[in-house]
Amino acid sequence: MRCSTCNGDLEARALFCGYCGRRTRIRRDSAIGTLIDDTYRIDEKIAEGGFGAIYRATHLASNSTLALKVLHADFANDIQLAARFLRESKALARLRNPHTVITYERGEARDGTLYIAMELLRGESLLQRFRRLGPLPWQEVLAIMRAVSSSLHEAHALGIVHRDLKPANIHLDGGVK
Repeated sequence: MRCSTCNGDLEARALFCGYCGRRTRIRRDSAIGTLIDDTYRIDEKIAEGGFGAIYRATHLASNSTLALKVLHADFANDIQLAARFLRESKALARLRNPHTVITYERGEARDGTLYIAMELLRGESLLQRFRRLGPLPWQEVLAIMRAVSSSLHEAHALGIVHRDLKPANIHLDGGVK
């Protein structure tokens, strides 16, 4: 989520922006607490993009926590966008690099909701680390870029293009994803 004033990254439950200090507008997401296919319970919104939202969710059978990417309902009836979402999820499921987010499952719920169940990442994005620490030592940058390059190499070999590679989408959790 982003601050409406400075466009800084916001934590899902933040009351104030950590960059400009402005009070955030808390909006209750109607998806919180709902079940997807009687399999996943949506617990908290993590991020939102143009085509969908990513939630922290619980897999009910195993009681494990994961990330659930859900296509916005506005786009569910758009055949081309829905097909693109499903193609993306199928492609992601083929990736096995240790620096790539794990895709567990993809599907369409009975109500037509399209979703991708993925590994929930802990830690911070590269953008957050830049903002927190400033310039990083070259050795750390090199290690990060090697991991990112390794992940992208596998994706490109399978014909997958990332299309949104930026520091906010590089995740550091002790490793790089």
